[in-house]
Amino acid sequence: MPALSASRTCLVVLGASLAAGSAAGTASAAAALQKRLQEIAVEKQELYNCSIGIAVETGAGLVVSAGNDGSFAWGSVTKLATGAALMQQVAARRISLDTPVAPLIDPLLVREGLGRMHVLFGPRADSITLEHLLAMKSGIPDYDTATPYPPPPTDAFRKDVYAQPAAEWPPARLLNLSYVRKGKLEFEPGAHWAYSSTNFVLAGLLLARLSNATRWDAYGQAALLSPLPAQRRSSYALDFASHGTPAAHGAVRGFDRTSYNGANASARPGVDVSDVAGVFGGWTASDIVAPPASVARLVYDLFGASGPRLLARRYVDEMIPGARDAAGGGQSDWARGAPPLSGGRVAS
Repeated sequence: MPALSASRTCLVVLGASLAAGSAAGTASAAAALQKRLQEIAVEKQELYNCSIGIAVETGAGLVVSAGNDGSFAWGSVTKLATGAALMQQVAARRISLDTPVAPLIDPLLVREGLGRMHVLFGPRADSITLEHLLAMKSGIPDYDTATPYPPPPTDAFRKDVYAQPAAEWPPARLLNLSYVRKGKLEFEPGAHWAYSSTNFVLAGLLLARLSNATRWDAYGQAALLSPLPAQRRSSYALDFASHGTPAAHGAVRGFDRTSYNGANASARPGVDVSDVAGVFGGWTASDIVAPPASVARLVYDLFGASGPRLLARRYVDEMIPGARDAAGGGQSDWARGAPPLSGGRVAS
């Protein structure tokens, strides 16, 4: 639920791989960049009356942070980590993008007291593949009900979360919402694209199953970093908030300044969401808490041009719209709802 923390603005800037220079030159460039970014952070903090953090990491060893370097709740940035973790499973040949996910997810759903996927979402749910989940082409209804148009803006989930701020929203509770478990899909899997964070809750259950976790919260999301050298992993400050509130995880205090459900978007400071557990209700869709520098590092270790990698380039390309087409591979990708890859694919 990233909109719950709308005023807790945080920016990450990921630099491209820069030409290597002398240590003195790199230090001088870092100092100049940090000074300018700090000026930008201060200017925008005053303009928007919020906390802003900026971080840059490049292949030339340039690491710069400015503004608030505290830990932020990153909302849907978590989906990047979850997608990368599943592509690691594809690379390890534990699953392919064409694999139907119901046989893998169903045992955990039953263990959590829910029905199988075809009970929750109708018989067509058995044909949903990993690619359908990651590309948001599954047709599974969204638990995040924020509806800005037509006015007035409404959000049934936000209303429920605010009514019970201390209540947690684990996967079983989210999937059991009446507007999620409709017994039918919104459309035939693969036929359309529609943003639905529920896809990435199910993606988390899939990761739990592939890692042999007996419960959803026994899956360790930090396993994403395991391909990196130990020293590199230790430089991260990523917290995955499967339980608790933003305050309990030391997140920068955040406020909701939206106008959903009749709220006054101009009121200051806004609705304090620091003690609202539902901020992390999406689990593997929305539970990263980290300083900007760690998120910049995560993005660089995934997409950067040099250094240790979280994922081989060929699998990263699957996550970048148009990357394979641009390279002449004749294939497109799953990320951001791009058209599905042609033909059957397994990791090879």
